Amino acid sequence: MPAMSARTCMSIAALLALLLSATVPAARAQATDADAACRTATELLKLQWPLTETRARLLRDGAELRVLAVGSSSTQGHGASAPEMTYPAQLRAELTRRHPALRVSMHNIGAGGTDVHHAIARMEQELPELRPHMVIWQVGANDAIRGMSPRLFADALDRGLRLLRTAGAEVLLLPPQFAPRVLQSADLETYLEIIDTAAETHRVAAFRRFEIGRAAAEAYPDPATFLITDGLHHNDLGYRCLALQIAAALEGDAESGSRQVAGD
Repeated sequence: MPAMSARTCMSIAALLALLLSATVPAARAQATDADAACRTATELLKLQWPLTETRARLLRDGAELRVLAVGSSSTQGHGASAPEMTYPAQLRAELTRRHPALRVSMHNIGAGGTDVHHAIARMEQELPELRPHMVIWQVGANDAIRGMSPRLFADALDRGLRLLRTAGAEVLLLPPQFAPRVLQSADLETYLEIIDTAAETHRVAAFRRFEIGRAAAEAYPDPATFLITDGLHHNDLGYRCLALQIAAALEGDAESGSRQVAGD
């Protein structure tokens, strides 16, 4: 086969450069569009009881932050395309991106089917060894869906929060998500009130996940934007949004929150 002329080689190189220049902005635009879907109102990211020790660690060069993620299949990552796309993994990546010198260890003990009683049992096992600085407790979804007595749920939640206080960990409660299967729960509003009341009583932070998800559903009515087909669990974008929003809320970073943050 005859050798290509210098002009032909230059033309091919120019074509490749043109294709690359067209592809890179398109990829960047796609990523930007995805993060834009995560935006939410700044006031929804404010924590009534900020995690002051956690925030101090975020701002201290070279500090360590041990995080324990507790919950059910949404914490485990059902619906994510890969382990690194679960919300705890994406939250760790986002905190590291914001604070490269921060040493973040994320322990995810989420397991499908977990209810409030199972979560307490797991925490009793894990807390002494892991000694987390912060615990993110996704709670209430399975309990509400299964119709657990609200009173039993409230008593167990109180016991779990007392356990965490004794362990010396700061707490971020993660209430049920705004999703079709959760919305079918008969006592859902009661459950949400119980979580808010417990957060106030124990002076722990409650992430406004349900409200954020409701706002996202108004902006993006198609549930497939953030959820998989079961109408309950997030897809990769849904988990990314949750991670970005939690990161912004932890830092009290209203500017970043409103810029890059929609709602397990």
